Amino acid sequence: YKQYNLTVSELFNRPEAATKGNAHPLVSALSGHDTVGAVALDSLGNMAAATSTGGITAKMAGRVGDSPLIGCGAYADNLVGGVSCTGHGESIMKVTLARSVNNLMEMCGLPAREAAEAALDRMRTRVGGCGGCIVIT
Repeated sequence: YKQYNLTVSELFNRPEAATKGNAHPLVSALSGHDTVGAVALDSLGNMAAATSTGGITAKMAGRVGDSPLIGCGAYADNLVGGVSCTGHGESIMKVTLARSVNNLMEMCGLPAREAAEAALDRMRTRVGGCGGCIVIT
């Protein structure tokens, strides 16, 4: 368990990642991970969201990440929008990030970008997590 915590800390909480190159700080912090996400709206108005991950180095045996958990790594609602997330899985699970973005759009009327930024800020302050998401409405 200690090995795992050190690995997560090294991967996601490195202040120096934000200063390397010209990349956006989030891109630098998350580089080297293999999350693939997609959000789509079909011609009938049906929304779909999906997230797949390559996992994290030195994960605990039996660990289930955020990708397969509804509302964490992905969430879609035909009336609101769809979200796919990437980042520190434990943090994403603790705040149900994808559903949080949708809730902010549905309940507070926030546009997609503002909802994503607010949900990511909340994750950062509440649980110290780093991540990102794609959103369509």
